[in-house]
Amino acid sequence: MDNKARVERLTEWITILKRLWTEDDVTHAGKHYQFAHVTIEPKPAATPRPPIWIANNARGSREVIERTHRRVARHADGWQTSIADPEDVAWRIEDVRAKVREAGRDPDQIETHLYHNINVNEDRDAARAESKQFLDTYYMLDYSPDFVAQWTATGSPAECIEHLRLYERMGFSEVTLRCTSWDQMGQLRRVIDEVLPAFA
Repeated sequence: MDNKARVERLTEWITILKRLWTEDDVTHAGKHYQFAHVTIEPKPAATPRPPIWIANNARGSREVIERTHRRVARHADGWQTSIADPEDVAWRIEDVRAKVREAGRDPDQIETHLYHNINVNEDRDAARAESKQFLDTYYMLDYSPDFVAQWTATGSPAECIEHLRLYERMGFSEVTLRCTSWDQMGQLRRVIDEVLPAFA
């Protein structure tokens, strides 16, 4: 299946879900899916329906990336990315907001989410080395040290907070942090006790 067909199926499924979650006796005659007189019960408890998020880290030309943002603006309630480079992330979130405005929607009504990493350790070089080993093992890849440094808040609690403030200033609604340490419970405790209070 080519990319065009995958995108068509995605947007058609979003349309179908929105209708099935909010209507009874739904008939759909789309390019990829067709059905008649379908009702699902019970309907979702969320009002008016559960939010739909689109996650993407599109690569390629700016035109291709902007097309993915336009899809978010037209069909989704939220956008999620794990792009690491701060400059790249910054223009993308601004472009998503611009596309939302162009679609006649309020950008403040679209949630934005960043998937990121953290390793709290006063020895920043050790934190980055452990994070690289962790991410290389997790994804079975060989990430560059520069990429790991961009994608991971590392160092003392103050350094981690400073790193994450950048994304707060960009306006992300929320950030998910994965601990890139073999001491998962120890890191979780440090993040909860020493980093997160700065963002309360």
